[in-house]
This record gives sequence, structure tokens and C-alpha cells, in this order.
Amino acid sequence: MAKILLIALIFIVAVDGFLTKTFKANPKMLTHPELDNGEKWIDYISTNRFYKLYKLYSELDGVGIDFAQFDLFERPPTLHDVHEK
Repeated sequence: MAKILLIALIFIVAVDGFLTKTFKANPKMLTHPELDNGEKWIDYISTNRFYKLYKLYSELDGVGIDFAQFDLFERPPTLHDVHEK
């Protein structure tokens, strides 16, 4: 299971990087100039939105939140009008 998630994450990051390079005018990564190549990749991956979602999902167990309990398709609660009587 973890291998599949890792492969999917790497694929999503690669596709996101390709699309960013293809459709943006200036595809340069904006990082600190004193970082070496490995540190630039770590910085790029850690600021990627897919990695942030993966990290959030992986840290839910550590704080005691069970992801299976959340209904992703639940409608948001509606507030009743106070003036309605």
C-alpha cells in the first residue's frame, strides 16, 4: 500500500512539474541561491501541494484523528435564519 502511494505521489509531482514547466513563462524554481541540488529538490517537493496533502494524511494517525470517520461527501451544515418565525 505504501509503495503504491509513493509511486502515485512521485507520478503526480512529475506531472505537476511538467505542466508547470510547459505552461508557465518562467519555469525556474525560486529557491535560496546557496542551496545545493539535493536541497533544492527537497525544498521543491516539500512546498508542493500534493506533498502537503500526503503529509497531512500521514500525520493524522499521530494526532489521533481517524481519516475513515470523515464523510467527504457530507453536505455542509446550514444555519437557520434568526428572523424567521
